[in-house]
Amino acid sequence: MYNICKYLLMPLLWINITVAGNRWEISGLNIGQIIYWVIIGLAFYVSWKTPYKRYVLFLFVLTIGLRILESFIGGEVLYILRLSVLSIIFIIAGAHIYGNNPKLLHRQLIIFLALSIPIMILQILGTSSFFMGWDADYAHNITILNVDEVGTFKEIAVYPTFMVGLDALHYQIGQGRPVGLLYANNVLSIFVSISVVLNLIFSKASRINLSDIVVTVSAVLVMSKTVFIILIVFYSSSFLFKLPSKRIVAAKLIGLFLIFIILYYFLFPGLFLANFSEEMLKTSFFLRFFDLMTVIGINDIGIIFHDNLVYLGGLYNKEESYSQIGVFLRNKYFLLVLFPLFIFSLIYLNNVKKSGEFFSCEVHIVVLIVCVLTQFAIPFAIAPSFQFIFGLALYPLFKKMWDPMFYSNRLNCIRTNNSYIERI
Repeated sequence: MYNICKYLLMPLLWINITVAGNRWEISGLNIGQIIYWVIIGLAFYVSWKTPYKRYVLFLFVLTIGLRILESFIGGEVLYILRLSVLSIIFIIAGAHIYGNNPKLLHRQLIIFLALSIPIMILQILGTSSFFMGWDADYAHNITILNVDEVGTFKEIAVYPTFMVGLDALHYQIGQGRPVGLLYANNVLSIFVSISVVLNLIFSKASRINLSDIVVTVSAVLVMSKTVFIILIVFYSSSFLFKLPSKRIVAAKLIGLFLIFIILYYFLFPGLFLANFSEEMLKTSFFLRFFDLMTVIGINDIGIIFHDNLVYLGGLYNKEESYSQIGVFLRNKYFLLVLFPLFIFSLIYLNNVKKSGEFFSCEVHIVVLIVCVLTQFAIPFAIAPSFQFIFGLALYPLFKKMWDPMFYSNRLNCIRTNNSYIERI
């Protein structure tokens, strides 16, 4: 049963992202809600298999109690508390499954992206309105898709993009920023970002692997600024500061990325120029920038960047957050979380130190950094799928789960100066 849960949880979470995002129902039953309950049950079962099962049982009972109380009383505090308690169960489950076996997440991401690539290509080409049926990004434009029409497979107009220049292009978000098998491009970009760094860690220098191609093609097709920034930062850092074997890997992946981004430009010149236009870049950057400046109390920032604020026009709403960081800072209870967060950070760093070598926890630290960086672009930390992967990042906190051989084997290989993939 545990092995079934180990392989089934992440695919179920991906399925539920799209099903819940489109609010699909069968005979009045919310499919997303049903899958969500199944996921909670499986996550509880996996967490129960850990040395923390007593805490997990307490958290599970507390979640049920809070849900019952919330149904009678309601209120934001109970809602946030319930989701926070439940998130710990997902984090523990993710840490247990991926903590000693991060390669499993890498393989699952590669399979998921490999299945998504053909769908993304069909969406970019605009072959059929059917492939746009689960794309909730169209709801950003009420004239195309009303919020009430999300998930109804409304007929969406598609336009030629293959070898079409910018002047002749009719830009649609579903074709310029494909969603693949998920319901939103920004959500897909989070998983692509995580796959980029995991593949950098696990890729071998000797040859180009299928995973290298899948990750690079996905990174190009998704056309996400978040993915591009993370890719550039981690590839360049690996090339400049890593062992020679990892520099070769970084150089290989940089070369692949350049090849596929140039190929994309020749096949879809209009989409390429539109996605990298000044207007698109301003929208992506300044929505988050103004949001964070407003949150921290710099209300005069609009005077300095008046032209850009005018350009955004109705796109920018001072009362809305455009990143998870913004959501967190806007919450009136965020100060209460800062001290516990600081304590957990100290415990995390201390456990990393106790693991023997900083680099023995490299995969966990890297995934942690990427998870945090993605939340500057999109509020997604509340999603169980994100929390499940976040468990891998927080694995050093769960010392009772540590496999001594896992760390000792990696340390021995570090001392022999082998590449990281050989250390795993």
